Amino acid sequence: MLFIFSYPARHGIWMRNMFFSIDVLWADSSGTIIDYVSNARPCKSFRCRVFTPSSDAKYIIEARHGFIREYGLKVGNKIKVY
Repeated sequence: MLFIFSYPARHGIWMRNMFFSIDVLWADSSGTIIDYVSNARPCKSFRCRVFTPSSDAKYIIEARHGFIREYGLKVGNKIKVY
């Protein structure tokens, strides 16, 4: 899933009521990966952890768990959003 925000900020996500783990990537306005979380796990309580990037991001990508490792993604890689 791709989230595109109208402005860069430290947009966070949480895993409340999810049923499976995912990988999450944050990218800045230029498409550079600025942070990621591998294996964000589901949360069933009302006090779930909120995952936020280390700096402002314009894009969030949620992918299946293992996606980051499978493609060797890391901070500094570029993504293209069409």
